[in-house]
Amino acid sequence: MSSVPELALEWSSPAGPTELAWLAGPWRRAERTLHPDDRLELFRAGPGAEAALTRIGDPRPILVDAASRLRAALSASPLARAEALLQALRGSNPTDLSTALVDLWRHATAPARVETHLSDRLAVTTELGAGGPTRTRLLADASIATLDLHRRAVAAALRTRVTLAHTARTTVELAATVVALAGAGGAALALPLAWHFLRDLLAAHADTQGH
Repeated sequence: MSSVPELALEWSSPAGPTELAWLAGPWRRAERTLHPDDRLELFRAGPGAEAALTRIGDPRPILVDAASRLRAALSASPLARAEALLQALRGSNPTDLSTALVDLWRHATAPARVETHLSDRLAVTTELGAGGPTRTRLLADASIATLDLHRRAVAAALRTRVTLAHTARTTVELAATVVALAGAGGAALALPLAWHFLRDLLAAHADTQGH
């Protein structure tokens, strides 16, 4: 894969979990040093981004399919399988669940800005709130092609933010699936198993996309 499209779309924010890179879609993840009150999610598009915006890397089908995959994994002896599966998925450095889920939601709803750059200057910006675009500013003479690129970049940023929120929600739904299949005895395993199972699916999907 060419490095030019990769550099043309960048999503930066205060330091976040590894999972953000798996959920980035076409964006290349970059971290900023954390400063007090720095919550901005910044999406930058530049020359060459057109190709990156057409890249297939959407993790949403994984989220939609996660429940059926988990049911299949637990189909025989659900409680025993849940314990074995959680042990197998844990690996090293397990993520703190409460921090991870809150962090996903925070990145999904924090103030954000989408910037489209020409080769030497910033051309268009759009501010994003929790509910979508709030304000767009034209900062330089921009062609129809640049405005179309910006529109597509805004749409891609919104898809990424929806995916973050969907991931947090899917984790909770998978936990409910564990309890439904394994019974009350699986309650303590439910959320850790759901999170690690989904993380493994997302990581495998990212590998197939070259992330």
